[in-house]
Amino acid sequence: GPNYGWQKTLDNYKKSYPNKEKMGILEFSDMKVKPLGKNYAQVLGKWKLKRATDEPNGIYTLIFQKFRVGWKIISDHTN
Repeated sequence: GPNYGWQKTLDNYKKSYPNKEKMGILEFSDMKVKPLGKNYAQVLGKWKLKRATDEPNGIYTLIFQKFRVGWKIISDHTN
């Protein structure tokens, strides 16, 4: 399901992809970026992992927030 907050999103990525074999090579396509004001943006698109044994893929919706240190994902809905 969806993740909220950049730390929760980062923790979930690290849990799902603890090493290079699990991560594989991540590709993004069909990206659409929509500004949601000065400090927020929505990004929609498709993702695909290329790994030795499989190639899972799906779609995603991300909400980015601009912080003093740069842009961070604060919401991730990936299928």
